[in-house]
Amino acid sequence: MEHTFFGKIYPAIGSFTEVANIDQIIGSGGSQFLLDPKNHRLFVTTSHPTPNSLVGIDLNTGEVLSDVIVKDNTSPLEFDTISETLFVITEQSPASNGHFTSLFGTINPETGNFTLITNLGSLGDTSESALDPINHRFYDLLEVITRNPSSRIENRLVTIDTNNGIVFHHSHAKQWFDQPLTCEC
Repeated sequence: MEHTFFGKIYPAIGSFTEVANIDQIIGSGGSQFLLDPKNHRLFVTTSHPTPNSLVGIDLNTGEVLSDVIVKDNTSPLEFDTISETLFVITEQSPASNGHFTSLFGTINPETGNFTLITNLGSLGDTSESALDPINHRFYDLLEVITRNPSSRIENRLVTIDTNNGIVFHHSHAKQWFDQPLTCEC
C-alpha cells in the first residue's frame, strides 16, 4: 500500500526527510496545497474524511494545526503573505438554471468562516490562479464554453481587486498555459 508523506527535500543533495504521514488528511480525493511561508503552514483542501475540509499543517512538525469544514467548493485558493489573508473563489450550488454562482472572498483558516467580497456570477471552470499581494490582485485563469455562434472553449484571465472585488480585466487568453500561473512580485 502506498502512503502520502509530508517532508522536506534538500535540493543540494537530493535527499528527502519525512516529517509526517498525511494519508488521513488527504485520503483518496483530490487536494489543493497552499503554502504560508511566513507562519510555516501548509494548507490542504480536501474532501476526505469530511466534505470541503481545510486543514492547516505545521511545516516543521507535520502537526495538524486546524481542520475546519468550509461551506462550498474552495478552489482556487491563494494566501496573501503581507495581510496574512486566505483568498478564495467558491462555487455555490447550482441555481435553477443549472449554473454555479462564483463568490470571491476570504476564509478564516481557524474557523472556516467565509467573508464575501463580491459575487462574480457564473464564471466557468477555474484552472489556475495567482496572487499579487503588493498590488492587491487575484488572477484566475478560466475555461468557458461559449454558446454563440457555436459551442467552443474560450480561455479568459480574470483580475480581481482583493480590497473591493472589482473585476479590472477580463481578457481572452490566446492559448492555455502549460506552466502554472504565477505572479512575480
